[in-house]
Amino acid sequence: MMGGVCTVWGQETGRRTNLQPAADSDAAQPELILAGPAEPASRLAIEDLEDIALHNNPTLVQAQAGIDQQSGVMQQAGLYPNPQVGYLRSDASPQAGQPLTNGMFFSQEFVTGGKLRLAKATEAQMVEQLRWEREAQQLRVLNDLRLRFYEVLGAERRVRIGGDLVKVADEGLAAAEKLVKAAAASKPDVLQAEIQANTVRMGLQEAQYRYEAAWRELVHVAGVPDMQPTALDGTLESNTSQLDWDDCLQELFSRSPQLRAAETRINHAHAELRRERAQPIPNVSVQAVTQYDSFSKSTTVGTLVSVPVPIFNRNQGNISHAMADVREAEAEVARVKLVLRDMLADSFQRYKTAMYQVDRYRRVILPRARENLELSTNGYKLGEFNILQVLTARQTWFQSSLAYVDAQTNLRKVQVEIEGLQLTGGLNPATLGTALQSQPGGGRQRSLLNQVQEGTSQQALPGAFQSFGGR
Repeated sequence: MMGGVCTVWGQETGRRTNLQPAADSDAAQPELILAGPAEPASRLAIEDLEDIALHNNPTLVQAQAGIDQQSGVMQQAGLYPNPQVGYLRSDASPQAGQPLTNGMFFSQEFVTGGKLRLAKATEAQMVEQLRWEREAQQLRVLNDLRLRFYEVLGAERRVRIGGDLVKVADEGLAAAEKLVKAAAASKPDVLQAEIQANTVRMGLQEAQYRYEAAWRELVHVAGVPDMQPTALDGTLESNTSQLDWDDCLQELFSRSPQLRAAETRINHAHAELRRERAQPIPNVSVQAVTQYDSFSKSTTVGTLVSVPVPIFNRNQGNISHAMADVREAEAEVARVKLVLRDMLADSFQRYKTAMYQVDRYRRVILPRARENLELSTNGYKLGEFNILQVLTARQTWFQSSLAYVDAQTNLRKVQVEIEGLQLTGGLNPATLGTALQSQPGGGRQRSLLNQVQEGTSQQALPGAFQSFGGR
């Protein structure tokens, strides 16, 4: 597969570079639709839906809130301890009537070893990790939007084709009834044609239900569930060059925010280790006390300096824990790479299958099915073929037409997966983790095998998460 390309989302704009719908590419497909419904002048483009989703999808608000929360933790980690101010008093006896001494004290703990700077640097790595996770979540939302966009386009096409198939079936039924009246056909011929016409009507109704569900799913991920169905400005025809495995794998590793988030975990683990190693360095506490002795009419000032001696507790356990975190984070990067390769392998197999199917339907199957239908219909009218041959040819054309639409839809969707860096699940919270593994042999069904725990957080797994079965 020479000269292949693998286009990904632009990092700054969040838009793809060469997956935009082509307005006139539908003209290249075989003639399948006799007369589609009138289209409105104003159509909704994918860019319009992306803008809506970026402003309304709640998971993006959650992802930004997570960054803001961790930024607050980072700010707090670098703040110096507050000083303490207090009042002192001592009494000679309850009958004295006045205190023997009274005074004020001031104390301050001085943090040594750069521990505040190290603590802030550690939390800064967590903020960076959450930023990458927000980037990943934004791509999940936009990829899901495009997946559902093409699902709606495919459903629209199926409805239009279904309507035209009903016309063809009704015309066939009418022709059979005329032939019966002319004694050129039998009653069973009419019954068979009537059965097929009703079957096609059932298919049209199913296509309409499928469109309604696809539209609802589209507006759900956009965050506007009450948005009414609108004609979309797009095409199922792919206008990209063939994708190449090596190019796509290189792009995936170089641009994946999942991988960047995992790599940032290594930086966080090293920063945590440096902070824990600095903890045994003793902080210095200084206390100044001023007292006035009412008996001797004198004032005294005292100073107390204390330093803990790290004999028994040298933070050994936390240092050991941080060293293990470093090893775990390094292994996590290797795991994420394997998961991404595994997901890409599954997507690439389905991509090549869909490419082959679309090509064969377009160049071979559909033209021959149409020709077979025309020959069978004309031969039936001339008495050369029986009704069974006509019905078989018509059924083949019906099925091939709809299968072609499904193949086009699947091709578009798997291209979104590959070019969208394997990020889907735009209604899942970003805290689910950096990579979910696909189930081998299970299409695109994804199971939550791991929730990647970030830092020391122990978040419970949400009660429900989104998957794309059969994607």
